[in-house]
Amino acid sequence: MARTPMFVSLFEKSPLAPVQEHLTQCGICTTTLRSCFEAAFVEDWETVEKLYHDISMAEQEADTLKRELRTTVSRSLLMPISREDLLELVGVQDRIANVAQDIAGLVLGRKMAFPNQLHDGLTRFLTETSHSLTIAQNALENLVGLAKMGFTDKALDSIDREVEKLHESERTADALQREVRSELFKIETELNPVDVMFIYRILEHIGEVSDSAHSAGNRMLFIAHS
Repeated sequence: MARTPMFVSLFEKSPLAPVQEHLTQCGICTTTLRSCFEAAFVEDWETVEKLYHDISMAEQEADTLKRELRTTVSRSLLMPISREDLLELVGVQDRIANVAQDIAGLVLGRKMAFPNQLHDGLTRFLTETSHSLTIAQNALENLVGLAKMGFTDKALDSIDREVEKLHESERTADALQREVRSELFKIETELNPVDVMFIYRILEHIGEVSDSAHSAGNRMLFIAHS
């Protein structure tokens, strides 16, 4: 059964707009991270440094939005969505930007030279991770629409579909991560052991970005069905 829509004036003042902008900044981080790796593959460290700066700027903007939400989102019982749920969602999203910045910092700081055998797999892994952010953004857009439409059964189905796409994207990203690990395992004895350690760490961090996008989608789903 559809729930009764809340007052339109409340939705016009909804804090979901800055939550969307926060996720947009996270998406910029992941898209730019993929370009950062492409530059690292050809050892264009000047471009890597510029892209790291771009990621840092997006991460800082995300941090600013997070702080503003924490201090300005009303504690009123008339909120269309609970303050706690929104802040938890932003906290999950924020992990995406933070980890993307950490990855780019490692690549730049160590001037990581990735073996040619890993380039294709890493590119596909990063592309899928960025794709997961796009799906999460679509899910959040649907959540905004749900609020305006009054959380009807039909509207709820739309966000359910987007979150299922996120599940599929996470599974694809996990498979790609395993493929890159397998390729690295085959050649790791030929590489500097310290470099190998950091490549494994970077693979874990990229996986964390994908997992965080998936977790954000689950949080949106929880909000939609609450």
